[in-house]
Amino acid sequence: MMRSHNKNQNIPSEPEEMFSALRLFDGVSKREKRVLLSSVKKTMFAPGVILFKKNDKPKNLWIVFDGIIHLRSPHPEKKENITVMSMITGDFLLPAAVVTRQPYLLEAYCASAATMLQIDANIIDVLCSLHSSFARIMLEYVAKQFRNNINQTSCYYHCSGSQRLVCYLVKLSIIQDNRKKVVLPHSKSLVAAELRMTPENLSRIITRFRGEILEVNGSEIVILNYAQLISLCGHIRA
Repeated sequence: MMRSHNKNQNIPSEPEEMFSALRLFDGVSKREKRVLLSSVKKTMFAPGVILFKKNDKPKNLWIVFDGIIHLRSPHPEKKENITVMSMITGDFLLPAAVVTRQPYLLEAYCASAATMLQIDANIIDVLCSLHSSFARIMLEYVAKQFRNNINQTSCYYHCSGSQRLVCYLVKLSIIQDNRKKVVLPHSKSLVAAELRMTPENLSRIITRFRGEILEVNGSEIVILNYAQLISLCGHIRA
């Protein structure tokens, strides 16, 4: 998701303050909000923690208050996982699974230290059943997330390999809040798989840009010209 991740140095300590600060449910009535707040739980997680696994049944609606969460899928040929989406402040983790009470199709992994809000899935279910305004808010969010996923998939199929790579690096720079360098979330072979290309093609594209707009040091990508990287997202065709 192409949004900035602003580090908040004054994160509210109480669940009620945190919930209000996110402004996720501004359209919810006061009564519905009180019900939600009654079940909000704040939890802090260390990097590397798995919040839920694929095929787990949702018990909570997870909301990212601070940190970066990767939603991952198993690689078809390797033991590693592919990051399908990166979730940041304000994102719900797979709310469609919570609303439909179906098992998760992805795994949620803490790519950094993270502060999460949890709302009991039963509360979400009751509010959706009894209050059309709340159900609409949830439906709109699920639809928005679904459209974002379709747009991303469409980009993979209609953009060149070079364009997919530079856009991927821009997205990482936004998520990691760093315009000078980014750290790949997994091995280059898995990055290639995520970008729908072979590792050999990825290496050729990196070599093409090396020294001009980027340098590579293992999993660390140094961005030499951020403005040019942004420009290339929309102009590379070959």
